[in-house]
Order: sequence, then C-alpha cells, then structure tokens
Amino acid sequence: MISNYTELFLICAIILMPIFYETSSRFRYYFKFVVYYGVVILNSFMLIPVFCLRPCNVRNLV
Repeated sequence: MISNYTELFLICAIILMPIFYETSSRFRYYFKFVVYYGVVILNSFMLIPVFCLRPCNVRNLV
C-alpha cells in the first residue's frame, strides 16, 4: 500500500517537473543548483578513493 503512494507521488512529481521548470524561474534556479551539487558530490565519491590510493602523486588520473 505504501509503495503505491510512493509510486503515485513520483509519477506526479515527474509530470509536474517540466511544468514548474518552464513557468518558475525560482524552480529553475534551484533545480540547476541541485543538479550541479549532485554532479559534484558524485564526482567526489568516485575520485577521492582514486586519489587516496596514490597520495602526493602529481600524475593522478593520467
């Protein structure tokens, strides 16, 4: 029962997102900020372990 409400909420959010993106500049700003923040966090989670394996090496990821 809870999964049905979760799916319904996600579907409504996905349907309303383009409408809010086109009509609200505030939503567009915060959406872009959240996407940027998510990309930065994802990159840090992937790259920090690589840099920890070879510390003080100027040729990391080369």
